[in-house]
Amino acid sequence: MPHQEPNEYYQARAENERASAARATDPLAVQLHLELAEQYAKVASGEETVAQLLSLRDPQYIIPEDDGGGT
Repeated sequence: MPHQEPNEYYQARAENERASAARATDPLAVQLHLELAEQYAKVASGEETVAQLLSLRDPQYIIPEDDGGGT
């Protein structure tokens, strides 16, 4: 598999989710695919990180801010 930059990967995932939304017939499936597409696009643009998006969905993924303490 050829090397792909992370932002290219997430942009491709966003496009894939938009295509899946266009094919879906169930309104909930369409909504979920579009939400995923938006999240992937945010990661691709650098607006969000994967960790930030995961922490929005499930608090167990919250990553503490670096306090500069080096621990």
